[in-house]
Order: sequence, then structure tokens, then C-alpha cells
Amino acid sequence: MRYAMKTTATGALQSSQSGGSSSRDPVSAADHAQQQQQAPSLYEWVWSFISQRTADSTKGNPQDAMDSALEEASRIVEAQRKELEARNKTQAAELRAALSQLDRLNAEVEQSKGEARRIQDAYDSLKKQYEAKSALLDSRTNNLHAAEQFLTKYDEVPGDEVENGLRDINSQILTIAGTCSDLDNLQEWFKRPKKKRERPADLSTDMVSNLGAIVGEKLLVVLAKLDYVEDQIAVQLSMQAIMCFFVARSKSGKGIWEIYPEVHANEIQAVAARWRSMGCKYSKPPNVFDDLLKEMTTCTIQYLSRVLLAAGVHNDIAKLQKYCEHCVGDSMKVMWTVALQYAEKLKERIFSTDYSLVSFFARSEYDPSVMKMQGSILDKNKKAPEGKVLCTTELGLRRDTNLAKPGESAKGQVKSDIIVKSVVIFDRELDAMISH
Repeated sequence: MRYAMKTTATGALQSSQSGGSSSRDPVSAADHAQQQQQAPSLYEWVWSFISQRTADSTKGNPQDAMDSALEEASRIVEAQRKELEARNKTQAAELRAALSQLDRLNAEVEQSKGEARRIQDAYDSLKKQYEAKSALLDSRTNNLHAAEQFLTKYDEVPGDEVENGLRDINSQILTIAGTCSDLDNLQEWFKRPKKKRERPADLSTDMVSNLGAIVGEKLLVVLAKLDYVEDQIAVQLSMQAIMCFFVARSKSGKGIWEIYPEVHANEIQAVAARWRSMGCKYSKPPNVFDDLLKEMTTCTIQYLSRVLLAAGVHNDIAKLQKYCEHCVGDSMKVMWTVALQYAEKLKERIFSTDYSLVSFFARSEYDPSVMKMQGSILDKNKKAPEGKVLCTTELGLRRDTNLAKPGESAKGQVKSDIIVKSVVIFDRELDAMISH
């Protein structure tokens, strides 16, 4: 009975203390209102408690019973109040702890959000760096492929075609020189001179100097002294030397040759060859082939006519030039077409090495590693002569290759090989030819 009253008092006290705190109670507003309707008020509970205790008391003064009941009710209410206050304090402490923990959790959430933002920013930055490096890698890959294509260009002309081309040019030079110095052809145009001059009056000092540098002073003297009717060998050799000299020095893309030797000496073969190929290909002015063909054909015919003038065939250089044009003009044009196309192949279409035609100046030192003699003295004496050569009568072929690998220093790594030796003659060899 007393427990039920205590419980009822507790409910009444809670109801009285929770009147203004419904906003913090997790119970819904409807449930809270129903609880308030069901629970008696503190006043009602106290009056009910006193009335019941007074009615249960059959002895004594009713006023004393009421006072006693009132005092007992007060004690019960006070005890319940203290219990509720303690409980409220405990719940408040728990609530404060929960709120503090919630604040910490909120702070941790904010910190996690900040960390997440930093991670996202770092990710975005790394993504941008990755994209930039990927783009750079793609660019460098493309550049590498382009460089690989640039450096792995294959020769468009095989080696045997290079050697066959040289033989063809030498054969045409020999044919032209033999035709132009042929006695029957000369006598068809000119009469035999009555008197041989040691040096023709129309052969100027400049002509002598120019011819002497190509065919040698000794050969000029032989031309002036010998009778071309009896021996045309000196005339023919002089013409061969002149054509060898000009063909060996004809190049397309002339502007690049001033610096190309240094490029080839300091760059790997693939880079130097591609530079040389493109320089020759793209530095040529329009119609350069036709212009060069006309120029070299005319120039060579002029020099052949000077040889005939030095040999005393005729005194009129203009007539001698007309003879050369009539006799070998077409053949000369064909030879120069072949020679210029050949030079274009060597300079623009070969990349694994550098080929060069070789013709030596008069009075060059004899070097058996790059030269070979015409043959008459060697056949008799079985020993190569020493000293200076007279002139070149057949073109040679040299191959120069820079053996450096990518990443290495290319300087000093050019290797030279003679593929075909130049044919040269000596004074004594010429004397042996003439005496026979």
C-alpha cells in the first residue's frame, strides 16, 4: 500500500516538475499530454493520501491522524524529490557527457571532412600531375617515335648500285675522252699543223695555271711538244683528268658543304646523314639540275677545247670548242646527267654512310692505300713508284662512317674506307706510254 502511494507520489512529482521541459523530452508531444492527463496532481495525491490514512485510523484524534499523515506524505514527497533531483543530476551529467561527446564527434567529423577535403585536393593535384605527365609522356613518346623514324632511315640505294654507278661514269669518261681525241675525228675537222709550238700563243697564263692544276705541268709540256697525229694518248689522258676533276667536285646543295664536314665529325652517322640529305634536298633552288647540267657540260667542253689548243690541233679556240660540241656534246650531256643523278643519290638517299668520289690534284703524294697506277710501270718493275702523281684518270670511291652510338661522343670516330681506288699516272708512266 505504501509502495503504491510512493509510486503515485513519484508520478505526481515528476508530472509537476516536468511541466516546462517537454521540448527536451524525447517522448512525443501526444504521449506527454496523455501522461499528464492520467497522472494525478501533487495536491490531489497528497489529499488522497491524507484522506486514506485518516480513514484507516480508527483510534485517536482525527486531527492527529491527519497531521501524522500529512507529515508522512511530506517525508515521502521530500524523499522522492531528492531522489528525482539526484536522478535529474545524473541524467543531466549524462546528457552533458553525451553532448560533450557529440561535440567531440562533431569536431572529429569536421576534422575528417577537412582531412577528406585535403585528401581530395591532394588527389586532384596528383590527378592533374598525372594527366600532365601522361601528356608529356605521350608527347615524348611521339617525339621518340619521330626521332626513331628519323634515325632509322634506311638506304634507298644498295651498295652494289653505288659501285656500278661509278663504273658507268668512268666508262663514259673514257669513251668521251677517246672519241674527242680520236685522230680520224680531229683530221676530219682540222688539218695537220705544219709546225708544232711549245706553248700556243692563245693559251693564256690563267689557262696554263688552271690546266696545270688538273693535268699537271708535265702533261702540258708533253701536249705542247708531241705531235698529236702520232700519239693521242697525252690528249686522251688530259681529257680524262679534266672530267674526273669536275665530276668528283660536283655537288648539289652547295651551301651546306661548308659546314657539313664538321657536322659529320661531331654527330652520329644517322643524324649527320639525315641533316645532309635534307640540306641537299631542300636547299636546291628551282631548276637547279637543268642549270647545273648546262653549266657543267659547257665548262667541261671549254676545258677539252683548251687541251686541244695546248696540243696544237688548231689556233682558234672557238673552232675547237665547236668541234668538241659536235663530237661529244651529246655524250657529254648524257655523262653529266648520269653523274649529277649519281651525286644526288649519294647525298640524298644514303644514310648509313657517306660516299665521296675521289680525284687527286696534280703533284699529290702517291698513297697506294687510296690510289692505283695506270699499270705500265707496275707491270714491268713489279714495284709501285714513290713520289708525286701526275693526274687522275679514273675516279675512285671513298666511304666515311661515323661509328659513334647514340649518347656517345661522335668526335674522332669517323672511319674511312676506300671502296674503289682512284687510277693515277706518274711522269715515268706517261713516258713509258708515249715511248710505246
